[in-house]
Amino acid sequence: METKRTVFVIIECADAKSFSAYTTEKFDGFALIGYGSSAEEAKQDFMESYKEAREYYNYPE
Repeated sequence: METKRTVFVIIECADAKSFSAYTTEKFDGFALIGYGSSAEEAKQDFMESYKEAREYYNYPE
């Protein structure tokens, strides 16, 4: 049985040129983070991290 959960992602502006996206949720063996020069870039990088972790750990979509 597959269990799905909602994860909240925090996007912060570190300075005028960099943003980070992360979650405080705990995962076994990995963390999800993203960085970019805009909030949208950080979000896209975060989603790429999610995709890579899902593939590496064989999590279903």
